[in-house]
Amino acid sequence: MSSTTFRYFCLLFIVFVSIHQSLATINQKDQNTLDKFKEWMKNNNIFLNEKLDIKYLDNFGLSIVSNSKIQKNEKLIHVPSQVMMSQQGISKHIPKEIKEIVNQLGISKTNEQAIYLMYSKLNNLSFWNAYTNILPQSFSTTLFFIEKELDELQASPLKQYTIQRKNSIDYHYDNIFSKLSKVLDEFKKPEYTKDLFYWALSCVWSRSFSLSSNDGGMIPLADIFNAEANPEKSKVSVKSTEVDGLHYSAAEDIEKDEQVYTPYGVYKPLSSSQMLMDYGFVFEKGSKADHVILKVPGFRESEDNYDIKRQILERNQITSDEYPLDMVSIQSLDTLPKDLMMYVRVKNLATEEMSRAKSHFLNPKTKHTSMSNRNEKSSLRFLCTIIKKQLSTYPTTYHEDSELLKQTNTFNQENAIKIRMIEKKILETFYDNLMKLREKYNNNKE
Repeated sequence: MSSTTFRYFCLLFIVFVSIHQSLATINQKDQNTLDKFKEWMKNNNIFLNEKLDIKYLDNFGLSIVSNSKIQKNEKLIHVPSQVMMSQQGISKHIPKEIKEIVNQLGISKTNEQAIYLMYSKLNNLSFWNAYTNILPQSFSTTLFFIEKELDELQASPLKQYTIQRKNSIDYHYDNIFSKLSKVLDEFKKPEYTKDLFYWALSCVWSRSFSLSSNDGGMIPLADIFNAEANPEKSKVSVKSTEVDGLHYSAAEDIEKDEQVYTPYGVYKPLSSSQMLMDYGFVFEKGSKADHVILKVPGFRESEDNYDIKRQILERNQITSDEYPLDMVSIQSLDTLPKDLMMYVRVKNLATEEMSRAKSHFLNPKTKHTSMSNRNEKSSLRFLCTIIKKQLSTYPTTYHEDSELLKQTNTFNQENAIKIRMIEKKILETFYDNLMKLREKYNNNKE
């Protein structure tokens, strides 16, 4: 096993910032649950440096906080491999008859993890029961948005993605548990509800680690670290081996009363939409992976020079009608997706330009450049029309959304508004930049 990374993000860095949050008031039931988890950690040789505490913080829930200064190279945590809810741990701690039946279903690893998590939560004597009881009991991901909150996404693709995910969960629940309940008495229990399946999947999506190319799972204690957007301020070194498990140590001195944060998306940054769908929040400044999908109209056989245009695009392997745009790519024609620009240039070719269109767009040296001033002006005008049309699918503007955010909203409503604002900001900025380019070409005479 090489390194330990999240399913969608990496745990190679952890950052610390001073705590400005207040301690949350914890009820006796939650305290007892936490105490049982700590006892379970002790009994299973999970190490937590005595200078680190597990605390409840307002707006964060369970968190890792330093109670004393920690010196560079000090060991912070250690989680043995057999305690992780991964292949090795599951083989050891899930009943053989359950594993065999689940393996026969041919379902995804994510659904398998969810089933084992449900079993562990519903059986007090199961190995991971104390761990499942400290996991979040509710989530703020889009899966749990009420209809009014989901509608706040307006035309954002995240709304449709969420509906599709919910439909998929419903289908898999009905399919999986109808089969399990026929062969194992354990799964005839009425407690194996669809709601519990939603909860288990949400835990897996938001807390799983990729441990190797073919193994992953949930890691007790390691998944208590809260999220931080900036991965650059690392104070932790991470080491993982198949034999020893997961180790964190201090890469730098850690001051007293610092919360330990896990940065999201070190290897592959996650967009705000992905963060909200999987983890239930949006960073205040968004993500560098934020983007919007620009949809372009397809070709009609009735349009002029259809065959030649289609042939040019096919020879360039351009078949998509959707193109991702982010705040970096929309700054100039040079940074725009090259396939998008070729698509609109070919789409807007005039009949009198067809004689040299092939030689221009099939030549590796010229195919991603402007062919003529007329074609470029027509292409930019075409792009502006597409953007205006896509912006019109949102009932409100970016400015109106900014004002709405100042009003009292639920946490979910605020996050939904932020998502649609991110998409509108990219589209509106792109439109403004194109208008400036159009002005430049209008002043340019061939």
